[in-house]
Amino acid sequence: MAQRVRYPDHIEPLVQFVEETAPERIVAATHDKLAAGTPVKDMLLASALAVVRSSDLPPGHHGAISHGRVQDVYDHAAEVMHF
Repeated sequence: MAQRVRYPDHIEPLVQFVEETAPERIVAATHDKLAAGTPVKDMLLASALAVVRSSDLPPGHHGAISHGRVQDVYDHAAEVMHF
């Protein structure tokens, strides 16, 4: 039986934060995490991993996520965070 992917302990809580934070709160909550010292790279990684875990792939798919979705996450983060 398939099981939910669990990421390493150092990043899993941040992935869950991305997954569980309401869309209307995600920008402010992310800002708070970054202001409290969460590294930008960790936030980007957690965002990308949340996208990976939420991807609904059809049976027989090769397993790689849509590369455009990860790029969209990165591009948006780069735009918002000015890097």
